[in-house]
Formats: sequence, structure tokens, C-alpha cells
Amino acid sequence: MPLDLPTLLVMQSFALACAGAVLVVAWSQNRTIKPLALWGIAHILAAGGFVSLMFGLILRQPVWVLGVTLLVLQSSLVWKAARTIDSKPGPIVVVLVGPVVVALVGVMLGPQYAPAASLVVSAAYIIATAATLWLGRKDHLIARWPLVFLSAVHAVALMIGIYSTLSGSTGQNGLPRLASLFGIIYFETIVLHSALPCLFLL
Repeated sequence: MPLDLPTLLVMQSFALACAGAVLVVAWSQNRTIKPLALWGIAHILAAGGFVSLMFGLILRQPVWVLGVTLLVLQSSLVWKAARTIDSKPGPIVVVLVGPVVVALVGVMLGPQYAPAASLVVSAAYIIATAATLWLGRKDHLIARWPLVFLSAVHAVALMIGIYSTLSGSTGQNGLPRLASLFGIIYFETIVLHSALPCLFLL
């Protein structure tokens, strides 16, 4: 039986919710490690984002504007978590500005513009995350290099998504099909969000 997009979105949401719950529980055991809480909350919010994307697809309504906004918020919280690892400030204004911009784009310009905006903003946050982790490499944190690598891979996947969206190769006005260049992101995010929490707990 072929895999359809709603099913994959449910899989992503479940994987993110489980990963987020693991990180939050780990943080509850040692509340001095704030990045665990930030990363866990980010994953849980992203799970909600994917559920919103699924309902938007099924109901053919712009519910997915909320979904892409939550996914951007996840990326910004991941950036803040990376900053917190190295005891660097991650201002809440910077965390919120990206999601707010994407939400405004969806409301003021139209929901069809929100996905492209979310990809651009999310890529910026993830590139900043990879850069932050790389700049703090002198502490010899075991998970740092895998985290840098996976963050960089995710940034590349998002940039492929940007190209696919702007070039029109996604082939539809709503959520891009699995059988498109953009489809790489759907599968890459499952691997990424399953692996990152495991590495973060090393």
C-alpha cells in the first residue's frame, strides 16, 4: 500500500511528541540542564504543527498556516537550546520574531505565502544553530559534532525545500506531494527529530 501524506504527517507528529516527552522527562530529573526542556518543548510544539498540517490537508483549509508557524517556533527554540548549551544568551525576542513574521505573512499576504516564508526563516534558525554548536566545539562535548552535522543536513534539506517551492516544482498549491523534490524534507525530518534527542542525551 503506498504511503500517503496524511499518514506520514501522523508518523512525524508521533515521533516528535515521543522525542519531546523523553527530553522533558529527562529535564525533570535534572532541572539544571535547561537545553533539555527547550528541546523537548520545541519537539512537542512541532508535533502540534504537523497535526495542524494534516488537518489543513484533509479539510482543505489554511489551518496549515498555524502548522508552519509552530514549525518555525520549533526551529527558533532549538536555536535557543543550542545557545544555552554554551551558556550564551538566546533572547526571547529573537525566538519569537521568526514565528511572528511567518504568521503575519500568512494572514496579511495570504496562506499560500506562509510555507515559503517558514522555510526561509527555519533555515536561518537552523544554520544559526549549527554555527553556534560549531563555535563552541572546544568543550569536547561528545554529541557536538553529530549535532552540527545533523543540523547542517537539515539546513540543506530546508534550502532544497525553498528551491522546490520557489521554482514551482512542488506541483500543487497546498502541501507539497511526497513525490516531489520537497518530499526529501518529509523523510529527513523523521530521521533528524528521532536522532537529535538521542544525541542530546549523550
